[in-house]
Amino acid sequence: MKAAELLSELRSYQAKSSEIKNEELIRKQNEVFSMVKNKDMIQKYMDNYINDMVVTPIYNVLNEDELSKLKDVLIDNIPIDKINATTFRTDENEYLIILTNRLMGLLHTWNEIQFKINMQENTTKEEVSKAFAPIVDSYLTPNSNQALPIYSFEELPIEYSMLATMKTIMHEQFILAHELAHVYLGHLNDAKNISLLASDFELSNFYENTESIKKEFEADIQAVKWISRIKTANKCLSLYAEALVIFHYIECNTSFPGSKATHPASLLRLINIKDQCNDLFKNCEYTLDEMVNNCLDKESFKITH
Repeated sequence: MKAAELLSELRSYQAKSSEIKNEELIRKQNEVFSMVKNKDMIQKYMDNYINDMVVTPIYNVLNEDELSKLKDVLIDNIPIDKINATTFRTDENEYLIILTNRLMGLLHTWNEIQFKINMQENTTKEEVSKAFAPIVDSYLTPNSNQALPIYSFEELPIEYSMLATMKTIMHEQFILAHELAHVYLGHLNDAKNISLLASDFELSNFYENTESIKKEFEADIQAVKWISRIKTANKCLSLYAEALVIFHYIECNTSFPGSKATHPASLLRLINIKDQCNDLFKNCEYTLDEMVNNCLDKESFKITH
């Protein structure tokens, strides 16, 4: 099976399983379109979002050797309830990387909430916890929150919505670069019967059964090295790695990692990046040290009721 065929099967499976339309999701989508005069333009932008805004900037900084190792990779997104990124290897040695819409939605919601909190003065810890609670709820019960998020123009000034989108793109690029690194570093080479496993449509990383936690660290390091080549990332590289802070927040409220976890805790991933790549962050206005130190205070990340 080729990667494009696998993507087509996944889309077909999703279309059949999406029998119930979410009214709130449709309402907010229509709200966004009602604010745009050129609806065809915004639809084209949304259709090309993954390629133009997330994929292209990373591929533009790869050298010929790196590009050659990633030539059989197809990247796309699917509107399913799973909140993750997944890399498939087919039996024809092609790769399919999926960034689920729910993952991208969760990232954008995190950034929207951050800006909403920053707009308020003297926000208490309890108010912050209440504001971020939907992030954890969305992760634990995705089916109950399919409308989270669509851009909250009615609650957030347009300039802040744009900044939230820019930060979300940074986080998505880090996650994509991490998945590309697994392919580039040969982490999926030992996986077998991928196309058979893919038929279950579980969207879990198939190398997890044969991959050590060490290779998750390796993929993070390679991702940071690639992103550091993007000229505009020089003073904000830490914002790309902030994707791990979002996962750290979820982990602090969901008892992750458990005894069977195949991925290290996000805090350990941040510490590993700090140990291996600290020089790359030296020009960042928001330092990696500050990020790690904040995450070490795990109690401050827990929701209070």
